[in-house]
Amino acid sequence: MEVVGRTSSSSVAAVAVNSSEAWLEHRMFHKRLTFNNFSDPVVGTVNVLEVPGLSSSSKVFLPEDPEEFWYDPDGNLTRDGVWH
Repeated sequence: MEVVGRTSSSSVAAVAVNSSEAWLEHRMFHKRLTFNNFSDPVVGTVNVLEVPGLSSSSKVFLPEDPEEFWYDPDGNLTRDGVWH
């Protein structure tokens, strides 16, 4: 999962995403995170900390990967990477 954002001010010296340093240039930051959603959907937490500055925490939902779609004979979706 890609985490991309903009810092709160130009005086931010570093950004950490889930305790790991993110790439930072001209107030924009980027960090790639991995979650194990191979067999089941996952709700993960993304923590962003600016140094010095603010911190935030968000929940993210990632469907099962690969996401399979199952349909009944009428064409209605019966299963996907979210609902089993």
